[in-house]
Amino acid sequence: MENKYNSQLYDEIAPQGMGDIYKTAITTYIPKTIRTATAVGLVALLPTMLLASGCKHVGVKPGEISQEEALKNLSGESQGGGGGGGGGGCFTPNTPVLMSDDKTKPIKQIQIGDEVKSFDFEKNKATTSKVIALFKFKKTEHLIINGLEVTKTHPFCIGKGLWKEAGMLKVGDVLIGEGNSEIKIERIEKVQKDVAVHNFTVDGTHNYFVSNGEKNFLVHNKGGSS
Repeated sequence: MENKYNSQLYDEIAPQGMGDIYKTAITTYIPKTIRTATAVGLVALLPTMLLASGCKHVGVKPGEISQEEALKNLSGESQGGGGGGGGGGCFTPNTPVLMSDDKTKPIKQIQIGDEVKSFDFEKNKATTSKVIALFKFKKTEHLIINGLEVTKTHPFCIGKGLWKEAGMLKVGDVLIGEGNSEIKIERIEKVQKDVAVHNFTVDGTHNYFVSNGEKNFLVHNKGGSS
């Protein structure tokens, strides 16, 4: 129950970016949780309910989201997942996505029903996930991280079940790649230009791998808004 509620809240507030998540938690979800606790006579359980209401999705550092909140039982993710719309990041059209057969396909060519390589954190091994929703947007700026062209709000896996938005990463940070490999960020560039960006949702794991031609990076499937 708690995981399902957490994932629904995450999908609702994730598109706003980390700066507004604090505001949303304070102005919307905390009051909502207090009203619920009062209505059902569970005021004594209010501290626990506040934690369950999504406040902990912010993570211990700006831009970080825990594995438990970001991946486990994300029923609706579009980071969309599970339907729906939540997330906040995308890649430029020709970004290679690692498919289930270990070949790559440009993200602009991904279709609903395609099977991509992803990672099952509960079993600690690579697996296959099916694409269930597609997203496309226009952006005026993006980043190039070790050759990957990505919008600043897309989360990368940084190890030990944590995710960090691209815009919060810095040179020297370590990202997690295929086979639990560690990939050090060597270069980050900011690009100001109009570009189409793409993303998709997968069922189950809610993550997938993108490639820079040399390494495969584990990223969250934030769909919905970028």
